[in-house]
Amino acid sequence: MANLSERIGRLISASVNAAVEVAEDMNPGMLMEQAIREVEEAITEVKAELGRNVADKHQQTQKLADLNNKHEELSGQIEVALSSDRDDLASAAVEKQLDLEAQMPIVEQAMQDTEKTIDELEGYIDALNGKRNEMREELRHYKADQANRENGQVIDSDGKPNALNKANAKIDKATAAFDRASSTSDVSDRKSEKELNELRELAQKAKVQERLEALKAARK
Repeated sequence: MANLSERIGRLISASVNAAVEVAEDMNPGMLMEQAIREVEEAITEVKAELGRNVADKHQQTQKLADLNNKHEELSGQIEVALSSDRDDLASAAVEKQLDLEAQMPIVEQAMQDTEKTIDELEGYIDALNGKRNEMREELRHYKADQANRENGQVIDSDGKPNALNKANAKIDKATAAFDRASSTSDVSDRKSEKELNELRELAQKAKVQERLEALKAARK
């Protein structure tokens, strides 16, 4: 129990941000998630210990009830023995009562100790749940901050333009528009070139026809 108490104390008092600053080679998000898992494992361990103590208290309560019932039963037997002038039987019953009375304070003390332990364990669980919620909130803020930073970076961690950056997004949009315009322009240029070729062919045919007509006329 002492080791468990010390461990829980360290977990509750630990600072995730301080650990992140010290562990330079580790991913902060992964480190924070690992810390949360450790707290959750401690919660599971404490709950198991709490369950054992609750079971112990039940057994102790039952034990004390049995002792009281036997003590009361012996009291009745003693009364009957004395009424029958059987002091020997009464003495034997009284002796058993004394044994029971010696056990009762021990069981009662054990119950008090168990109840105290149960209260401590329930307090540990509440504290650990609070710490886990706090760490989850820190992790959420960290991830949100990382997302905001990535959105603001022009170059991502791979050295490439960050598509989430607003400036890059505008550049990409403008580039796409230029590409579309260029593509349209290329189609238009190809169409114009085709038309010019057709005109040149028509002009050439006209020249040929004109030359033929001239030659025919010269032969007449």
